Amino acid sequence: MVNIAKRTESRRALGSEPSAAEESLEHFFKSDAHRKHARYDELLEKERRAGMFWVRDIVGHKLDEATGELLYEVKWLGFGPDSNTFEPYENMHGSNDLVRAYHQKHGELEMPELVEYVGASSGDDPMGIWIRADQVVVGIRTYLPRFLWRDGLHIPVRHFTGALDQQDGIWVVTDSSHAYVVLHYASKSFCMVADNENLFASDEATRKRIKALLGCQDCHPVRYLNNYYRDVCGGAAILIGLEFGKFYNRWRKADFAAIQWPGTVSSPAHLKEEIMAKYYGDARPGPLPSCSGKKNTESRVHLHCDVCGWGTNKTNKSCLNMHMRKHL
Repeated sequence: MVNIAKRTESRRALGSEPSAAEESLEHFFKSDAHRKHARYDELLEKERRAGMFWVRDIVGHKLDEATGELLYEVKWLGFGPDSNTFEPYENMHGSNDLVRAYHQKHGELEMPELVEYVGASSGDDPMGIWIRADQVVVGIRTYLPRFLWRDGLHIPVRHFTGALDQQDGIWVVTDSSHAYVVLHYASKSFCMVADNENLFASDEATRKRIKALLGCQDCHPVRYLNNYYRDVCGGAAILIGLEFGKFYNRWRKADFAAIQWPGTVSSPAHLKEEIMAKYYGDARPGPLPSCSGKKNTESRVHLHCDVCGWGTNKTNKSCLNMHMRKHL
């Protein structure tokens, strides 16, 4: 994920054209080598139309002469130092990690009350499709009783702010505007971790960083098969949290050594539609054409795996999910 923020002054207001470095950066993000499944060519244009730009670093600060408000001097990705601008914290919600790092270097400054958003930029109002981390927590708490009411199970759901405690629970961890869901078994110092983009499961550097953040080295990665575009990782985190809650309910009385740890999780279609509609409305971009299955209308309708090309003429995804385990 890339830090972004809103510029008080647009590029045109500065009276200059895009620099050669910016044009080179734009070419880099449009290249097939960099594009994974994120639509960087669309995001660049939509972000700039809405006054959103990517933050390279926070290089200084000052106090507003009229209000005394703390303003951060922001260096923008693809722009020279002459284009730095001073921005208030409310323009920096997509860059909390940089704000924290800056305040650690300047301990004399009072840290603002950070508001954690998860998602990515999309649409004409990039921040419009983001949701707050506390909304993800409330969403899991709201929907989870549907699946656990028979057993009267109560499992705490919390936003991770620095340390796991000595109680089993579901944690929502935010890192660079991306949401990870953690099911923590406190007595065993063991965690199950999943996220919408499967970064924890597939990227070694991300896995090391999240383990260090949690302070737990025994972490089991789980792939989420119904992943969506990164814009709606908060909604996907709610769905993952519900699956983790159901898993905990099913196995909580079993001997820990006998628990069958899943390699993948998926969500029911009706629940996905309900949650995505509630939190994103018409702005939701829909699921990725990934290994969770894709319909091919060129011949007979079937599902196929985008990793190896294996296909089936069945429409039930259970056989595809079984096949996907080979790639784990």
